[in-house]
Amino acid sequence: HFLADSNAAITKGIVALVIAAVQDRPASEVTAMDVAAALEPFDLRNQLSSNRTQGVPNMIALVKEHAARLAAG
Repeated sequence: HFLADSNAAITKGIVALVIAAVQDRPASEVTAMDVAAALEPFDLRNQLSSNRTQGVPNMIALVKEHAARLAAG
């Protein structure tokens, strides 16, 4: 189960989308999944500034790194 937050409303929404994509999935599944592909229907590249768009892969990487640690035990 993942929890995340931000002071900025836009970042809070992006975090919510990333978390919704992985929430309640086994850690091994999160590690293997293509989270960016799960977010493609939201067309974030055309909805966000380039700085915000560049932050999305960083968020995904943090979530996947955490899941990998959990999956490894």
